[in-house]
Amino acid sequence: MRHSRVFPWMGLALLPALATPCFLTARPASAQTAEAAPMTQAAILSLSGDAATISAGGNVGLSVGTELPIRRGDRVVGWIVLTDVKNDTSIGRVRAAEGETPQALDVVALPAAAPEPPATPPAPAPPPPPPSVTVSPSDDRPSYNEHATDIVPWERWEYVALSSLAAHGLLPGYSARDFQATRLFTRGELADLTAKALINYTAGAGQNRDRVFLDRLAHAFRYQPAVRDAVEQLSGLDIPRPAQDAEEAPLPPVPGLSVYGGPRYTSFRGDDKLTLSGRVGGIYDISDKAFLALSVTNLHDRTSALPDAFEPVDVATLNFEALDADWEIGKSYWASGPLMSGDGLLSNNAPGLYMIKGRRAFSWGRFPGKFVFTQLYGGYHDYDGTKYYGLRRVESRLSRRVGLGLGEAYVSSKAVGPLGVILPYYAYQKVKDLENASFNYMAQIDLTYRWSPGLTVYGEYIADDIAAPDSLGAGFDAPRKIAYVLGAHFPRLFGARGTGRFEIYNADREIYLGIEQKVSWSQKDLLLGSPFGPNSRAFYGRLDYRFTDQWKGIVEMRDAVQARRGTPDMGDRFELGVTAAYDAAPDQSVALRVVGQRFRGQGYTIRGTAVELTGTYAY
Repeated sequence: MRHSRVFPWMGLALLPALATPCFLTARPASAQTAEAAPMTQAAILSLSGDAATISAGGNVGLSVGTELPIRRGDRVVGWIVLTDVKNDTSIGRVRAAEGETPQALDVVALPAAAPEPPATPPAPAPPPPPPSVTVSPSDDRPSYNEHATDIVPWERWEYVALSSLAAHGLLPGYSARDFQATRLFTRGELADLTAKALINYTAGAGQNRDRVFLDRLAHAFRYQPAVRDAVEQLSGLDIPRPAQDAEEAPLPPVPGLSVYGGPRYTSFRGDDKLTLSGRVGGIYDISDKAFLALSVTNLHDRTSALPDAFEPVDVATLNFEALDADWEIGKSYWASGPLMSGDGLLSNNAPGLYMIKGRRAFSWGRFPGKFVFTQLYGGYHDYDGTKYYGLRRVESRLSRRVGLGLGEAYVSSKAVGPLGVILPYYAYQKVKDLENASFNYMAQIDLTYRWSPGLTVYGEYIADDIAAPDSLGAGFDAPRKIAYVLGAHFPRLFGARGTGRFEIYNADREIYLGIEQKVSWSQKDLLLGSPFGPNSRAFYGRLDYRFTDQWKGIVEMRDAVQARRGTPDMGDRFELGVTAAYDAAPDQSVALRVVGQRFRGQGYTIRGTAVELTGTYAY
């Protein structure tokens, strides 16, 4: 499909990236500082404020009041004064060196204390349990420029895994409820949580069966620095997981399983309902390089405007490694950029899609350098028959602060031929001279800038159709179809107790719609991209605040107005939700949510308030 006001270089700029078919001064010691003695090493296992837990205790000669240096490489980044010494771990207060910030996994220098000889020979030590992390550290330090800012849809198996780990106490400050469609996380945030869970599991927290999820998460986020460094440093320190009680003996290989849900009471405009909501999901290891993922849920009842469009089986995939790439076959979700309100090309606004997806990291010299390439194909049934779709995306970093994403996608009423797998979709439609009514082309550029550790700004530009040069054009004109989004993410608001995200959206009249309904970018009346849709100007904002590890608050707002009179008649849509949540335990939560809504169209206004009370128990 073609039109005359979006210039051809926008599509041609994607060609080089998309043409390929696949895919870590010593301080003077005090009287109790042990720097003069021969040193061994421990590590900071967890760090909350200035309170830290290290992986060593009385068995290496430590005592309350001992002051130890914290090192990162060849420099001292702080000191820890011990306040409690246990058998396997110790607790202390951390003080940072000037200009430094101690972190989990930093090395703590210990005295090499000689233990007193035992009165009787010790009993033979039981064999250590298998390593908790099976991913070997890589000498290839770069992260292949995989974007940490991309949103991960909450329906995916990664949330199932993290909900189970949180329920077992591996993610202090989080509960299973935090992963129940209440919040979307970025790839970097999920990687940080995975690294924390790896550290806490190695220190003895959680259950033995948590390794099933941990190993898969460690592989899924292996290109993210948090997971890469955690795996490498834990393997280097070789910290054994404390022996379990007899009742918690190591289990044989079992599927990773996450089950959570509970009663949900809703009241909206006099309509009171009491239902059960939740999700059952998990993974089953087929081999070291393959596993099955499954998620059955009805949580879309509270997250979608059209919950009846979704089926109970939300995700069912075969995941495996082959040809140095990660593959996924089955029904799943994927997001194509950093937007929380709903991404331009593909988001979780519509039901999951049947797809085959390949994802691979490349390193090609100085140019184009390191990048990650994703390509997926599939099809789905809609009201006007079967639709076929494809999507490609390249993620790369222009500098330490700047990230660039290039994507293109299509929806077609006919399956593409072999050339459609090899050529960029824009070139394919020219070579095949496809009819405008059978092929709808879209392109996307997203740019992120990490202003500081506490602020990332980003933008996204979506073009539904790109005009061909005059010599290739077929004389066909289509209205301009453009959408763009500007956003800001604040991951460390309120003294790192909260996060914030704000996005501004603007879209032309016919973006996503296509010349004919049979190639519109939608499924069952839900757009595959942004839910704000065409002919809209919108604002999205969200604030999360942690009062304590148990009490949390959330404020979320969506405000969309119709940009221009006439069709499509999108109307004005406003929603403001306030949530208060109490996590009695990592696996037990209760939340109260109040949502005010207003819909205003030509000649009508509808207002309403919804009250939702949810109690959740996770296993």
